[in-house]
Amino acid sequence: MRRALAAAVCVAAWAWAEECALVEGDRIRAGDLARLRPLFSALDANLELAYAPAPGLRRVFSSAELGRLARRHGLIDASVEAVCVERVSERLSRERVIEAMRRSLGEGVRIEVVDWDRRLAPRGVLEFPLSGLAGRPSGPPAEVLWRGRIRTASGRTAPVWARVKVGVERRLLVARRDLAAGRPVEADDLEERLVEVFPRVALTPVTAEEAVGAVVRRRIRAGEVVTAEALKLAPEVKRGDRVEVAVEGAVARLRLEALAETSGRRGDAVLVRNPVTGRRFKATVEGPGRLAVRLEEKGAAQ
Repeated sequence: MRRALAAAVCVAAWAWAEECALVEGDRIRAGDLARLRPLFSALDANLELAYAPAPGLRRVFSSAELGRLARRHGLIDASVEAVCVERVSERLSRERVIEAMRRSLGEGVRIEVVDWDRRLAPRGVLEFPLSGLAGRPSGPPAEVLWRGRIRTASGRTAPVWARVKVGVERRLLVARRDLAAGRPVEADDLEERLVEVFPRVALTPVTAEEAVGAVVRRRIRAGEVVTAEALKLAPEVKRGDRVEVAVEGAVARLRLEALAETSGRRGDAVLVRNPVTGRRFKATVEGPGRLAVRLEEKGAAQ
């Protein structure tokens, strides 16, 4: 038992003291071993021989293991000294993490990296996709988890993480005081301000002209951004309005006047009637008095 323990300690000391064959991917190839053990240069350099160790670890091939590996692939002179193999790895820097995040968020976004994955990681392309950005804070940007990955040359990925605070500045309407649900908004209730919001929050901003007179759907706190979702806005197209409909297709475009038979706001589908033919069809509201129809929508302008 003592002999075995002593032998293991010696092998470990040798493995860490000797130069190791460096492996880029998650497989050990003949070319990797050939750099330190020329016997393997007789094989195809891309021939996969074994799995590479995890980043930060080393794998030691004993002389007997290398001999069996060599003979398995037809090498006659299979006497070769032991060798260690280490995967090329590196620790992520804060600068590299921020650079990868900017590729997803673009410029003009404040990124504060609070903490990040400091484990040894394989070499590759660092990615932080927006799908990995957790949480949808509605208030000032808070600390959130962002899951990323390293894409290696072989196409495999290794997970990484970071805790960040991210925010983008936008000029938006905010409430100057608490606004109770059910009351109409007055001009003095609002002010335009440069605020920082979470990049993934889907805000539907409103103008002061749209907001004043609208009814508050839910309580809006002082300092909160006022959005279309929080207000019952007046429809941009009302039933009975005479509207202009743009009909567009790949080879034809035309405009006609129609009568709105339902009400809606931008993005809503409303029912309109062609006053000449009497036919009804649906069109999408694009703004006050303006609607659009794509030719694939059946019944358009008939």
